[in-house]
Amino acid sequence: MKWIRTVLILSMIAVATLVIISLTLFDDTKGTADRYGNHASIIGLFVSIVGFALTVWTVLETLRLNTKSQDETRRQVAAARQETRGLLDNIRAKAMSDTCEQAYHYATEARHAIRLSFWVRAAERCQDARQQTLTLLNFQDLRDHERTPIRAVVEDLKTVIAFIERNRIRDNPPAGLPDDKILPVDSLIDELQRVRSRLQQQLMEMPNVN
Repeated sequence: MKWIRTVLILSMIAVATLVIISLTLFDDTKGTADRYGNHASIIGLFVSIVGFALTVWTVLETLRLNTKSQDETRRQVAAARQETRGLLDNIRAKAMSDTCEQAYHYATEARHAIRLSFWVRAAERCQDARQQTLTLLNFQDLRDHERTPIRAVVEDLKTVIAFIERNRIRDNPPAGLPDDKILPVDSLIDELQRVRSRLQQQLMEMPNVN
């Protein structure tokens, strides 16, 4: 770009010099008129050069501005995409955390109801915990070493619910549950607590999460 400006300035100086010389040597004689015509031709040539240089400079300047504008647009688009991905990550993490919290809440309530022999409530809360945990399993951010034991416990929880409905929701039911029917509830609470702790830590490290 600097050399174009240099050519333009030199051309303008040359044109101005020739104009001054032509005016200085101008008279009414034919020879002088011929010389003036030669000077005029030279001036025309330099004017053409100046015009060409100006045109090239204008085109290059336009291209430079367009390139700069395109680069800025690409940077803005990239920044917007990054911000959107971050926002989606935050929303997904918050939704997963809320689902885990709800499943954990139902599981602990189910364990409390079992301890107090509130069998209808125990069956309901076991079912609620199972449904929320199944929803949790649908999140892609759940890690494989978390998913496998949780899925196994959810399957075992079906037998607990069936056992309570068949053997405890009746008149004068026996107290408590066999150990093998309490174990799935306790295991679910433990697994959900581990996921819950990880997600809480993850949310604390994420920006702009409410």
